[in-house]
Amino acid sequence: MLGAVSSDAVGIAAPPGAPGGGGGAIPAVASLDTNWVRIINDMTPMIGAMSDGVPDYHAISSLPPFPLFPWFFVLPGLLLAGLAVLIPSDPRSTPRPLTQGVT
Repeated sequence: MLGAVSSDAVGIAAPPGAPGGGGGAIPAVASLDTNWVRIINDMTPMIGAMSDGVPDYHAISSLPPFPLFPWFFVLPGLLLAGLAVLIPSDPRSTPRPLTQGVT
């Protein structure tokens, strides 16, 4: 049994026209072989665009994880709210400058 599987694999893997099989053994492989030039011509622009985007990917991948992003807005908001609580809003409670005796 192992010998049969082994010889079939060699026959399938052999290049077309070689003794013992080739691309005709599996119709899908024969179809891929005949259409490969058209496929690679169609795919080349996409692969080039993906290759051009690698630096952008590296720039974005260096950002902190997404669950941290809300904290970049929440923490400054909390700081501003804390400052608003600490600064008195009643104008009578703020000290007035001394203007007496200035001429």
